[in-house]
Formats: sequence, C-alpha cells, structure tokens
Amino acid sequence: MTLLSRSLGIAAVTAVAAAAACGGDGATGPTSPVGSYALSTVNGMALPATVLADTGFTVAISDGSLSVQADGKFVVGMTSTWTIEGHPSVFVAADTGTWTQAGGRLVFTYVDSTTQTGAWQRDRITVTDSTSAPVTTFVFARR
Repeated sequence: MTLLSRSLGIAAVTAVAAAAACGGDGATGPTSPVGSYALSTVNGMALPATVLADTGFTVAISDGSLSVQADGKFVVGMTSTWTIEGHPSVFVAADTGTWTQAGGRLVFTYVDSTTQTGAWQRDRITVTDSTSAPVTTFVFARR
C-alpha cells in the first residue's frame, strides 16, 4: 500500500503512498531527516496536481504533509479532490509507520508492513511510488 493509493483509497478502497530517504551534510544544513515537511510537487507539478484523469473523472492532490519523528515513527497525510461528472468530493487520508536510515536512504515501513524508500536532501524528501500505475513522484519540502 502506498500514500497515493491509500489517499485515493478512501473513496475507491485502494491505498496511500509516501516516504523518504537520506543524505545531506552538517556543514550546510540538517544532518538528520527528522522534521516536518509539506508536499510541494507531485510529478513535477505544483499543487493542486492532477494525478489521474479520464472521461468525466479526475483526481487532484491539493495538500500533503510528512512528519519524520526522532522516535523512529512517521506520519504522512494527503488531501485529494475526486471529481466525477463535474461533482467534486474532498478526501483526507493519513497513514503512519516507522522509518529507518539505511546507508544513503530512508526506508519507511507502514503499519501493514509495506515499505517505501526515497531520497533525502537537507530540505526535501523525494519519493517515487512505483507500486501502482501511473508511477507518481512526490516532493516534500522541509517547513
């Protein structure tokens, strides 16, 4: 299960996607990914970002957050708008789990044991969700 698929899953009984990874140097920025992040782009698009579009149906992500906690836990959330035949519905989804740092990456493990990885660079975490189609890339910026 991933953050996008779980976020979309509130309305369609699917699953939510997210994650993170590591790097960075202490001389020019944080030496740990611990912190609060806001979703800044999805697939390179500013928010709201349309992640699914078909005849009479669209899904756009309008907000998201990621909290990487010092106790080894994380919380991720997303707000999406599903528009069906011109009728929008807003859905808010959240998920939790644990994170570990392995070499140059962070590994996020959700409560259902699903894992996700990404890249951490001082002030941002980039996650590519390839567990469902289409592949989706999330960029979270440190607050």
